[in-house]
Amino acid sequence: MKSPFRYTCSCPITPFSSTFKWDKYESIDWNRVTRGDLIANAYLVRKGLIRKAQLAFYLMKFAAKRDSILKRALLETIILELDEHSLFSPALYDCKEVLADGSRWILKPNVVDKAAAVSIVTSYKQLKEAIRRHPQILEWVLQAYLDRPLLVNGYKFHIRTYVLALGNLHVRHHD
Repeated sequence: MKSPFRYTCSCPITPFSSTFKWDKYESIDWNRVTRGDLIANAYLVRKGLIRKAQLAFYLMKFAAKRDSILKRALLETIILELDEHSLFSPALYDCKEVLADGSRWILKPNVVDKAAAVSIVTSYKQLKEAIRRHPQILEWVLQAYLDRPLLVNGYKFHIRTYVLALGNLHVRHHD
């Protein structure tokens, strides 16, 4: 069955002549996109935008290379890549030190959404128990918990925005 959301047109979006295609990620001809023959509504290397661990990695990398306000906004984050059959991964053991003072940390699966399998932990024992409850999840993000987040009308919130990424990631944001 053809997707009802498929849209193809010629648009003068870039200095070169290309076809623009709006479609599901899996249906886009990425060879044509990389050659410059096609402009698409998705970004080829999307895992850096949709997976928590990769997003944290790229944000930390960006902030480390630039004098950016982002440095003050990023919470301490540890990316945990676990072994399939063991809770004795070096990555997990490294968390012992940061959890030693009893501070609160939030543990989130890398690719699960809607707060599934999210836990607040204050000890290494709680961390291992939370991970043990979900043996099918092998990649986690452990992040310092923000006790007093910014609230709007008494509620926590997050911001989503639509952007247009052109070429080698020239990003345009809709105001």
